Amino acid sequence: MLKDQIDALGVGVGKAGAYGGGASAFFFGLTANEFAAVTGVVIAVVGLAVQWFYNRRRDRREQAEFEAKMERMRRDLGV
Repeated sequence: MLKDQIDALGVGVGKAGAYGGGASAFFFGLTANEFAAVTGVVIAVVGLAVQWFYNRRRDRREQAEFEAKMERMRRDLGV
């Protein structure tokens, strides 16, 4: 039982080391220009997602307002 836990700990430490080494090689291997380009792309994607989310909410709100207005007009006309 203890041996299994030690093996599991070794696997976890090895995995963390591999991922940490890969991530540090990626980030520290970038020049300032490359890092700025990657950061700009990430910010652009996040901005696009935020804009899409809020435009979708606005469209739904305007659609509900339009449907309420049309229903009110139908009631007033007796249709």
